[in-house]
Amino acid sequence: MNPLGLDSKTTTKMQPYRFSDVSVKGTHVDIFVGNKKVTEALLTLDDKRGLVWKRFGDMKSTTSKELKAADKLISELKDNSQIMSLAKDHLKKTLTDFEGDLNDPKSTLEVRI
Repeated sequence: MNPLGLDSKTTTKMQPYRFSDVSVKGTHVDIFVGNKKVTEALLTLDDKRGLVWKRFGDMKSTTSKELKAADKLISELKDNSQIMSLAKDHLKKTLTDFEGDLNDPKSTLEVRI
């Protein structure tokens, strides 16, 4: 049992890069308690333009204890070099894909956004 009274470990998972996903949701990770996805965290900018992870997309059956555990993990994501490296990679790929769309005369980007 962890300090929050949960039987399971809280973990993150960043899905493999898919432009269709990252271009809509932004760079994000899934948050799990045990094998149960409880929420997601989005990498965004705060008011001072610093990087920050914010919780979004809570699953309906998520308990307050699970969200508290998720919030604790989310607060530590900026210090997780593996997650931040994956996030940087996703951002680079997204920018490259957007640039390709913007430079392609046959692009359907205007229709998609």
